[in-house]
Amino acid sequence: MSKRNHRATGPRTAAGKAVSSQNARTHGLTAATLQLDEHDRERFQNLRRELTTEVAPQGAIEQIQFERLVRSAWNIERIAQLEDNLFALDDPTEALRQLNLLARYRTTNERSFDRALKQLTQLQTNRALRVDTAGEIREKIPALTDITRFAKRTQIRQGLRDSQSDAADIDRELALIAAEIQLAQSQTETMSN
Repeated sequence: MSKRNHRATGPRTAAGKAVSSQNARTHGLTAATLQLDEHDRERFQNLRRELTTEVAPQGAIEQIQFERLVRSAWNIERIAQLEDNLFALDDPTEALRQLNLLARYRTTNERSFDRALKQLTQLQTNRALRVDTAGEIREKIPALTDITRFAKRTQIRQGLRDSQSDAADIDRELALIAAEIQLAQSQTETMSN
């Protein structure tokens, strides 16, 4: 171990440690927590507020999906900014490398956004349908049941029951018609004799 490395201890103050913690930060798209400066924080809060108004999540599961949606939407906006900044680079090879990396991040975030939106839509649809479901049935349906599939199955079962009762009605009608035909045939035979 050299004398120089032995004396190097890194930052000692809280401010120095805060600055040092950001040394490797380039874009923040893969960070566990969002690192926002004052200008970005305001833009992020505006995006969050607009999405909250539009989506109106209720309950913990909807809130978790909503957080994924907001984060993905924010990252997609940030990627667009970062892509615009690449045109200022002098090295076209480095610009192309970073553009390819940002394209992967964009794809990942768009999928995450789409998945969160789909799951939120399904949760909110289930919540709305659950309210419309009759009380005794609603109590029997587990909370995370996809009620649209449940409703479809119920409609299919009801349709089968209806078609079974329709088939029974048709069978009864056919039996009455057959009896009337036999009666008419027997009356015709009696008259001809």
